[in-house]
Amino acid sequence: MEDVKVNGTLIWYYYICKREVWLMAHNLTPDQDNQYIDLGRFIHENSYMREKKRFL
Repeated sequence: MEDVKVNGTLIWYYYICKREVWLMAHNLTPDQDNQYIDLGRFIHENSYMREKKRFL
């Protein structure tokens, strides 16, 4: 198991998105120009518009 250096950014992201913390801790960053990333953002922003989403 590799050591993960915990810093303020990881703690902040932990409250926002635990998946993002895992990706950052493992030095994984998505390719921002990927068409599937854009599709995921579109689906996220336009799905279940009637339900209120609550983000910390």
